[in-house]
Amino acid sequence: MLVRCINMKSHDGTSMNASDFLTLGRDYLVIGMTIRPRRPMDYHLVGDDGTPVYQRADQFELRDAAIPSGWVGDASSDPARGCAMGYPQIMEPGFLESYFDGDKAATATLMRTLQECAAEAGTSVPEISSYSTLETTLNAE
Repeated sequence: MLVRCINMKSHDGTSMNASDFLTLGRDYLVIGMTIRPRRPMDYHLVGDDGTPVYQRADQFELRDAAIPSGWVGDASSDPARGCAMGYPQIMEPGFLESYFDGDKAATATLMRTLQECAAEAGTSVPEISSYSTLETTLNAE
């Protein structure tokens, strides 16, 4: 799934002129999405700085709406949590915490997931400086 940023909003929907994570007109690979009651849908993507982030879907237009074949769904028994779809390795409980704690296995999992997502969307993994640093670190071990 591939989307293009067409506007920037805070999580409460307020328009923004700039973002640390997004660039207007840039395409982003979607690695998951979340739908909750009475809230806009969120896309789970990797921002400009290489950080996995949830962003309001109404900031984007669809470039490739195909749901990736590797995605799974998870509907919570708690209605407030809603439901999520995405790559199971990213949706695994504790994955994001491990990634943000600098776990190299989680970093490698994210890189493989982005490569899988890009291949299925017929594009390449975006050039982000932190990716090349991460790849160098992972390949050195």
